[in-house]
Amino acid sequence: MDTNDRKLAADGMPGRGVVNTFTIPLQPYDPYYAAHVPYTLAVVELVEEKNLKLVTNIVDIDPDDVRVGMPVEVAFREVAPGVTLPFFKVTATSS
Repeated sequence: MDTNDRKLAADGMPGRGVVNTFTIPLQPYDPYYAAHVPYTLAVVELVEEKNLKLVTNIVDIDPDDVRVGMPVEVAFREVAPGVTLPFFKVTATSS
């Protein structure tokens, strides 16, 4: 088996998760973040795959209202032309 011959493919998931931990950065250590602080930087554990966690931002909610254990769902956002990232927002049933 040639380990360099990796054929990767995207696999769909519903995109539901739970906030595992988070922080609210207040200092823009990079010029990009000057217009974005404060924001919520979080680790989200996906419901569909226990122990699979993503470092992401929680969007569309005041950072002070985010809580550990809060149910969230994926919200894709274009952050630059041609660059889309998976952020998370509070699920409609938990807001």
